[in-house]
Formats: sequence, structure tokens, C-alpha cells
Amino acid sequence: MEIILVGNQSYTKKLSSIIKQELYLQSLQLSFENISSKDFRENSNQIFIIVARKTSFQPAINAFVYIKTHNPSAYIILLVEDKNMELMEAALEYGINSFWVLTTINEHSKEKLINKLRVLVQQKKTNRILAIGAHPDDVEIGCGGTILKHISKHDEVLILTLTKGAAGGDTEKRSLEAKAASEFMNVRLIISNLKDTSLSDGPKTIRVIEEVINSFQPDIIYTHSINDNHHDHRNAHLATIIAARKIDKVYAYQSPSTNINFRPQKFESIDNFIDLKLQLIALYESQTKKAVYLKDEVIRATATYWGRYSNYQSIEPFEIIKS
Repeated sequence: MEIILVGNQSYTKKLSSIIKQELYLQSLQLSFENISSKDFRENSNQIFIIVARKTSFQPAINAFVYIKTHNPSAYIILLVEDKNMELMEAALEYGINSFWVLTTINEHSKEKLINKLRVLVQQKKTNRILAIGAHPDDVEIGCGGTILKHISKHDEVLILTLTKGAAGGDTEKRSLEAKAASEFMNVRLIISNLKDTSLSDGPKTIRVIEEVINSFQPDIIYTHSINDNHHDHRNAHLATIIAARKIDKVYAYQSPSTNINFRPQKFESIDNFIDLKLQLIALYESQTKKAVYLKDEVIRATATYWGRYSNYQSIEPFEIIKS
């Protein structure tokens, strides 16, 4: 959910403070002058509040015309200081969702606005997804299709990679590949600097994961399975379990090194995302050129194999840790 305030700075600053205090949400403040510098792509999870004073009716019209042109599904609330026929006609023409005349922000108007926003936030609520991998490419291999599916639903995704993967190649190149993958998916990425092949399940690893959880407040976490032959993966799992003790939904994904004890109970269909997953993994060129398990046909075959548990669709399997 993204709330964007447009208009006079002193007014939007006051609104931002109210929204933060009442809804615990951050909001972006923009002036009429710089709104056209923003690229508002199609995103139904954006709520715009445009504040139009008597001296800024025309800039307000220009603002919501720009927003509706670039993001027709955006929800726009127009707050005006006084009635203006030209402004009202333009608002109707461009499908402004709510039009309120407010001469000042008093307790009544504040309550009205907050109640409206609370309903909208609940209606548009999305999930925050944290995907944890021991090395660059672990997340993309294990649950890349599922992450792409979350993104299609406008969920907010953060990938935490615990090491730079020094044992698997040049760390700078691997970091650049991870960054390219995150940009491909349009998700946030944090790469920690814990030691590859020496990742522990102790306080240091737990602290790194806890700090991200406390800051990001995820609803769902994906991590490695305990049933994995790679000790970094197992320790990433164990550290996650402790760090995520207050998170309700935690799932463990399959990696190429999981063993026969990996027994999934959750099967996520990625029929519409398998091709994108292949494109995503191809960005890890340093690994794909030497790893047989990253060949397109192997990735497809793995997804098809697990599909037998769900009408032979392409599937990413998960062990349910908490749900």
C-alpha cells in the first residue's frame, strides 16, 4: 500500500503526520511542480490525496489528469478548500473517487479521512514477503516463480541473501547478478556479508535476519529446508526459525541440494510464471554456465514432477514450517 500526498507542503506535511500517527503508515509528499517527474505505472495499490487550495485549482486539475492518464486504477481523494465548478467538472470527467470540501483539518474531518483510508487500506491490503537465501540465486531457484506470483498480486517483496557466495565465484559478479535479478522482479534486495561455507545458525546469523524482520515486518517468510545437504542452507533454516518465531507463516523451499527427506505439503502453481523464472535464473550467468541443475530443461522437469501432486501443473513445493 502506497499513500501519496500532492499539493501544498505545509498541508501535506500535516496530513502525513496524521496518517503516520493514526495508521502507522508512511506517505510520500509531492508538490504540484514535481509530480510530472514521477513515473506512476499501473498500480491499484496507490492512494493519492490531492490538496487543492483556492490558488492551486488548475495545478490540482493537471495533477489528477496526469495521475489518471498514467495509472487509471489509482484511487484519488481530492480535498478542496472551496467549491469550484471547473474543478468539480474535471474531477467527474476523470473519475476522481472521492471529492471533499474541507476548509481546514479539524477533528471531524481528520476522523472522516482516517476512517476512509482505514477502509481502503484494508481493502487493498497486500502481503509483505521476505525470502531468505544463503547465497545469491538460492531464492530464485527455490521460489522464484512464487515470488513472481506474489509480485503480480502487488505484494511487497524483500530478498535477504546472507552471504556473497565467495565459494561459488567472484563476489562482485555474483552481487551484480543478484542486483540484476532483483531489478528484473522489481523487488528490494539486501546482501549481507556473512562468510560463505561457514554460515552458522548462531547469534550472528540470527541477528542479521532479526534486524531485517524487525524493520520489514513480513507477513510470510520463505527460507531453506532443514532437509538439505548443504550446511549453509541448513544453518540458514535454523537461524530463520529462531529469528522468525513471531511470524505466523514460514515455508521452506526446495534447492538442488535438498535430500530425500524433503517432504512438501504446500504446492504453489507457477504455470503462468515458469518462463519468467527461467529468464530470471538466466541472469545468474556465472552459475548457469557450470551448473547442470540450472539448465532450463531441468528446472522445467522439476516443476513438472511436483505438478503430479496438483493436476500436473508446474509447481514449486514447500514444507510448511508455520501456517
